[in-house]
Amino acid sequence: MTSELETKNEEWVEVFKGLIPVDKYKLKVLLTNLSDGQEIRLIGEQNRFKLSCFCYDEARFFSRELYLSAILDKEMFKKFEKNNFQNVIYEVKNSQLVKKLEYTSYYDPGTLHSRHYIIITQDSVLDILVSANLKLSISQY
Repeated sequence: MTSELETKNEEWVEVFKGLIPVDKYKLKVLLTNLSDGQEIRLIGEQNRFKLSCFCYDEARFFSRELYLSAILDKEMFKKFEKNNFQNVIYEVKNSQLVKKLEYTSYYDPGTLHSRHYIIITQDSVLDILVSANLKLSISQY
């Protein structure tokens, strides 16, 4: 049996490495009016960051425990867990979610170009898909 959250054959790549300091972050997701953009806030004990994008293709929010229990291939998670997810945000290469959306989209297969990011904090996991032509930016606030 497979799961929609299955991460088999995916590779998590550390992006924005060193930009977000190690802290105990919690997530606050603000899905606002599209003309204003959308942002995700990482609120730590000592640091605060916001990740902004004009529009996400998809955003899925999970408790960390639920996400862990639903992943069939836990190897990628274990690889970064030993460092307590110091990077916080990872780009998912060979994303099963992107492949699934390409298959179910109205576009021809292979024409939906999104980047898949996963954000892991102390208590939450957020999967986001960002259109390839849009930029995910990170800044302190």
